[in-house]
Amino acid sequence: MAVTSSGPRVNFAAPRGFAKTFKSKLKETLFPDDPFGGFRNEKPARKSFKTLQYFVPVFEWFPKYNFSKFRFDLLAGITITSLAIPQGISYAKLANLPPIIGLYSSFIPPIIYTVFGSSKHLAVGTVAACSLLLAESIGEKVNVKENPDLYLHLIFTATFFTGIFQTSLGFLRLGILVDFLSHSTITGFMTGTAVIICLQQMKGMLGLKHFTSKTDVVHVLKAIFHNRNEWRWECFLVGLVFLIFLQFTRFLRNRKPKLFWVSAMAPMVCVAVGCIFAFLAPVEKHGIQIVGELKRGINPLSLKYLNFDPEYLPATIKAGVVTGLIAMAEGIAIARSFAITKNEQIDGNKEMVAFGFMNIFGSFTSCYLTTGPFSKTAVNFNSGCKSQMSNFVMAICMMLVLLFLAPVFKYTPLVVLSAIIMSAMIGLINYNEIIHLFKVDKFDFCICMAACLGVSFLTMETGLILSVGLAILRALIYVARPATCKLGKIPNSELYRDMEQYPDATGVSGILALQIGSPIYFANSNYIRERTLRWIRDEESLSDSKSNTVEHVLLDLSGATAIDMTGIGTLMEIRRILTARDIKFGIVNPRIEIMDKLTLAHFVDIIGKDSVYLSIDEAVEACRPPHPPLEVHPVCLPPEATTFHKLKHRLREIFFPDDPFYIFKNQNFRTKLILGFQYFFPILQWAPSYTLKLFTSDIISGITIASLAIPQGISYAKLANLPPIIGLYSSFVPPLIYSVLGSSRHMGIGPVSIASLVMGTMLNEEVSFNKDRDLYLQLAFTSTLFAGLFQASLGLFRLGFIIDFLSKATLIGFMAGAAVVVALQQLKGLLGIIHFTEKMQVIPVMESVFNRKKEWSWETIVMGFSFLILLVAARQISLKKPKLFWVSAAAPLVSVILSTLLVFLLKSRFQNVTTIGHLPKGVNPPSINKLHFHGSHLSLAIKIGLITGILSLTEGIAVGRTFASMEDYQIDGNKEMLAFGLMNIVGCCFSCYVTTGSFSRSAVNYNAGAKTVVSNIVLAAMVLVTLLFLMPLFYYTPNLILAAIIITAVIGLIDYKGAIHLWKLDKLDFLVFLCSFIGVLFFSVQLGLGIAVGVSVLKIILHITRPNTMVLGNIPGTQIYRSINCYENALREPCFLILSIESPILFANSTYLQERVLRWVREEEERIQENNEIALKCVILDMTVTAIDTSGIDGMYELRKRLERRSLHLVLVNLAGTVMEKLHRSKLLDLFRSNGLYLTIGEAVADLSSSSSWIVLGP
Repeated sequence: MAVTSSGPRVNFAAPRGFAKTFKSKLKETLFPDDPFGGFRNEKPARKSFKTLQYFVPVFEWFPKYNFSKFRFDLLAGITITSLAIPQGISYAKLANLPPIIGLYSSFIPPIIYTVFGSSKHLAVGTVAACSLLLAESIGEKVNVKENPDLYLHLIFTATFFTGIFQTSLGFLRLGILVDFLSHSTITGFMTGTAVIICLQQMKGMLGLKHFTSKTDVVHVLKAIFHNRNEWRWECFLVGLVFLIFLQFTRFLRNRKPKLFWVSAMAPMVCVAVGCIFAFLAPVEKHGIQIVGELKRGINPLSLKYLNFDPEYLPATIKAGVVTGLIAMAEGIAIARSFAITKNEQIDGNKEMVAFGFMNIFGSFTSCYLTTGPFSKTAVNFNSGCKSQMSNFVMAICMMLVLLFLAPVFKYTPLVVLSAIIMSAMIGLINYNEIIHLFKVDKFDFCICMAACLGVSFLTMETGLILSVGLAILRALIYVARPATCKLGKIPNSELYRDMEQYPDATGVSGILALQIGSPIYFANSNYIRERTLRWIRDEESLSDSKSNTVEHVLLDLSGATAIDMTGIGTLMEIRRILTARDIKFGIVNPRIEIMDKLTLAHFVDIIGKDSVYLSIDEAVEACRPPHPPLEVHPVCLPPEATTFHKLKHRLREIFFPDDPFYIFKNQNFRTKLILGFQYFFPILQWAPSYTLKLFTSDIISGITIASLAIPQGISYAKLANLPPIIGLYSSFVPPLIYSVLGSSRHMGIGPVSIASLVMGTMLNEEVSFNKDRDLYLQLAFTSTLFAGLFQASLGLFRLGFIIDFLSKATLIGFMAGAAVVVALQQLKGLLGIIHFTEKMQVIPVMESVFNRKKEWSWETIVMGFSFLILLVAARQISLKKPKLFWVSAAAPLVSVILSTLLVFLLKSRFQNVTTIGHLPKGVNPPSINKLHFHGSHLSLAIKIGLITGILSLTEGIAVGRTFASMEDYQIDGNKEMLAFGLMNIVGCCFSCYVTTGSFSRSAVNYNAGAKTVVSNIVLAAMVLVTLLFLMPLFYYTPNLILAAIIITAVIGLIDYKGAIHLWKLDKLDFLVFLCSFIGVLFFSVQLGLGIAVGVSVLKIILHITRPNTMVLGNIPGTQIYRSINCYENALREPCFLILSIESPILFANSTYLQERVLRWVREEEERIQENNEIALKCVILDMTVTAIDTSGIDGMYELRKRLERRSLHLVLVNLAGTVMEKLHRSKLLDLFRSNGLYLTIGEAVADLSSSSSWIVLGP
């Protein structure tokens, strides 16, 4: 693609240094709001004072405090006290605590918050949800009736851990964890909790004495109706009267907001009336229970009661962390919602520190968990509070109550407390919000329902985990299955937009323009490749009818904010496939981070700088010049579609990205039947056209790989601590199965070193082969069955994207670590050691090697290292001269033959050289009767099956795709999974263990000229001959040669060049590599793999939670806007701040994006003031985002309100169809209709600049 225009070009500046990039990323991750930005250019003394003000906010607001503000705070403090007293007693009873603890918890924590809190309106106290969750969590460990003192002490301890957890998150700036509790999760959790609490209060309303300690709906309802004989109508009548009164006051407040004080005072009035009623009438005779004695005095110290007994420690830590997370999410959300109404900003991390200190000091002074409850905060706000002093006033009032009035509450009827709690909980059931979620976002509605139903019918923790798990799964699906679209040209313009959203957009003849709307990672690289190839195939099928062909493919990377090594490999592969089809490939508008990596990986050099474009229009002009006029175009909603249609489309993209059944379209039934059989049995596809010429090539390659497979099979079986014959069995049946079901022409099937190592290691941890051979074999076959079932299930249900979460960096580290471990293990054979450790870690293995020096055999060492040198030399010859591939292929078999002859001829001298010994002659015996499904080892077999299944799948599919791309054909990953799965299921029934596509055998197969999978049939035939007739010949084969063969094979797994490339290209990927490598080397195979996958997923989550945002400027002489950091000639537009958001706006990042945009605004206003430029009037958001959820929509609404209060106009540009649709359904789009929505930045700037009604030019 030669550029014909002289327009602006992509910036090919040298990649930025690691230190600069890392510093920037770290700042954006931990300090998105730049809290210390105001410290710049200040003197040290001033900086110290500002630091003190930042960490202790009371020093910031108190010096400006005056009597006028105090009057409002005094009134607000007294008002919230009237609510805090009855709520404190009620919620303490809900937590199964003495009522006085609720009053204690409304005394000390508010004082602490007055000093450390940053919200003027937040009123601190206990909350219902956390009270119930603490009761449930601690109640599972200790029965409050049997041991009330221990229960109380564990509650204090859990509160202490809550404080430690919250403070740690605040100091370490890890508030992003709270963001994972999405708006829909909180709504569902609170609704479910409210239902449970209301049902639990039927105990007090009905006067029940016996009740369940369970919190789910079923058990609570059973307890209510099972104890019908305890129901007291008098109790219910009194409770109902108070409940109606409380609900009426709430109704009155909603209708007349100025009468907020009525509902605020109502609980206190109920308590007062209830106390008088109980004091004057003998209520206990009628089944109405009272609170009982309340001790007078302020909080006693409880530091000595903190219980760190190991028996209870896990329960208290878990309870503290879970409740702490919920308390933080609720408190910070409430503080922010009230701050927005006053155009103020809340620092979430400072609030976490304040909450943490509150709970730490509270746990020392007989308080349990506190946060900022909505009811008290709303009353505080409506009462006109001006600062945190209202909390201090509340604490003083509470102290007076504790010192003088506590005994008065002795007569409070429990039924009144139940009515107060039920009234408060009814307000938590947000019906309107649930309906709104259903209308706007069905998946968010599912997340909400998961939390609600989980809390209601299971446990509170389970409901929370289900909901958060679903939310994270959704975020990962956005990454694993990103939005891609075909771009078309808007008539009479230079604009290219999604052809589905803009039906009038038309494609350009011979050019296929595609847009990727997500970072390109290991988790989605396979999908992006398959989806891109499907777009090309679909375009070519349309082009055939119009006598046109695709000549150019343009990939718009404006929506891709990051790329890793796997992603770069995918782009390389796409280019290679397109080049083989004589299609030219270009990329458009890569971000600065992507350009850095593409340059370092030499991808830009490979495709040429002339194939990298600044815009789609420029790229199309380079291929086929158009000359359209420029005008303003309307923003379009996507065509109306039903929920079913959208769900169908989304499921298709998730499970069928390659559209495997496209060949069935427009075919008759008979043809569809034939095509169906060919799809599931690929042998029916190629067998009818098979020729003798093809067979000649396949028989040569089959015999060649057999020469490698036989010694490798024996060696890898030894590596798995299995009898050597099992390795040969596993090279006979599985290749036959794959020949029928497999779609790769070059795959060589058999055992592989990594799966063998993992199986041997994990089995050896539980069962010793030497001590219990039968059980060991049974578990090996059973693990193979589970590996096969897992693989077949993934293929059948099209869940292959799960294995994409094993990134290239993870695999490089894992393979390298495993290779070192395997090689060190083979020192046993090379040195002739008889007694050796069964552990796999480096340190125990090396200790075993040097502690057994007396067992070293010089004959074994000389012969072993001689053959090792021979094998390594053969491998090097084949690497340097690919045409001599047969040298390394034949070397293992030649080495086995030579070593066997040597030992046989010199057996009298080589007595210290151990041999394989007797191998049974004959084909695979059935082993279905050896499958082990009972006892304590079943879970082990399942775990081994899952891990070896994933590893063998990853290796096999990677091998298949590598050779398929070299020969320009495509393999279906899900079909391959099904083939591997059935291969292992059948194999485990015939004495085989886990097999897959081996890279070494596949490489030999390819180089030997294999044309079809018949080469695997030839391999199986050669192994069959060996099993039937040649087994006795292996009697004298020394174990040392097997060790040498294994070491030679695993040396190739250490990709040191790949590790160096990772270091140069992506330091985070290199960290993933190190975690995997060191984990395998020094801990265990599964732990190393788990750590690496965890770090890889964490990397994705960090990109989601902290997406890139950047300031855009205009490239002179164009309508193109690009990053001012990347393009030095890009100019800012006067009066405008143009920002680009580069990620889906989800629950996990909506708060961050708000803070980051406001920070950009603040910095821009400071820059304008310093340079005496035109005042900022408008913020334009370039919304190149592919998705938004309800939390994101709420965030956009809040951002618009905040900017309006600063007299700034918010404009949205370039909205994707799905985003437009959700904004429309949520009614938010209506707020942007007038001068708020544009198709491009250029149109927005031009149109708004000409609208003098709202923008005033001038300094």
